Amino acid sequence: MNAARGSVTSALPLVSVVIPTYNREDLVGRALKSVLRQTCRELEVIVVDDGSTDATPRIMAGVADPRVRYEVLEGNYGGAHARNVGIELARGEYVAFLDSDDYWLPDKLDKQLAVFREDEAVGVVCTSVYFGLPTRLVPSAEPVYSGEVFGRLVSGWCPATTSCVAVRRDLLSECRFDETLPGFHDYELWLGLALRTRFGALAEPLVVFEWNRSDRITSNVDRRLASLLMVEAKWRSEAVRRGLGDSFDAHFARWRRLLLQKRLMAAPRPPAWRERAAVFGEARRLSLSRPKLVALGVRLTVGDRAYAAAVRPLAERFKGIPRAPLEARIFA
Repeated sequence: MNAARGSVTSALPLVSVVIPTYNREDLVGRALKSVLRQTCRELEVIVVDDGSTDATPRIMAGVADPRVRYEVLEGNYGGAHARNVGIELARGEYVAFLDSDDYWLPDKLDKQLAVFREDEAVGVVCTSVYFGLPTRLVPSAEPVYSGEVFGRLVSGWCPATTSCVAVRRDLLSECRFDETLPGFHDYELWLGLALRTRFGALAEPLVVFEWNRSDRITSNVDRRLASLLMVEAKWRSEAVRRGLGDSFDAHFARWRRLLLQKRLMAAPRPPAWRERAAVFGEARRLSLSRPKLVALGVRLTVGDRAYAAAVRPLAERFKGIPRAPLEARIFA
């Protein structure tokens, strides 16, 4: 059913890195390089190609590192299936996920492993992230929580991206990415893991998250809305049983409202109406200091004074660091 390339080393790795990819010929090599240059050397990399039709197979054919396994699926089944295939093939004590358009800082895995070693009760470790803009990296201002986090998850928190999470592999025998969902696969998996283990946290940004690419599943509003309703139906009873029903309902109501607003903004409208609505909508959201929207909103050329007044101080706060020096250090 699948075509596998690459040798499998006999020594068991400490960490299995799962990279799902689909038509990312321009980025998968960068993601892979950021893994192979980790200070943690006891690893294997499983690149699961979800039916790419671009030059991804040619790029992977040029990878000679014996720690890399390239698994080619017969069709395009989606990110959840690709990650689950990677989990099945993983041999490490820990599994770390990396989306093929993101990349890691060199000591990301070593710092996560240190958290695992400090507390044997921890089964998941999350890091903070940089949000990737064309020339700058904006550090997330949102906290990363540790301990019992189910209540945090149903109240509005979620790790920024799958790429910042590492999991003890034995826990993934009980929980997998739900392939019946159109989206929200990561959030739904974190809910399941939070019932079974404690989370560890690293406030340091150790991942560059390319959150604003149009080909991400998170860019499809209708799919996200359908997924949200499915996750809500699946998990509400557990939240109520734990006395978290009100927090759960409020969180999902906010999420539905945001997605419906995005759908409205995508509907056909006169250009002037859409531009003005976007300006004031982003300014209002930015005043809440949501870092993703801050990154979105640092375009002050639209000339609206109210928008500029709202965005300018936040743009200064979140202007971040230049990309080029960091990438030179990682990939040179």
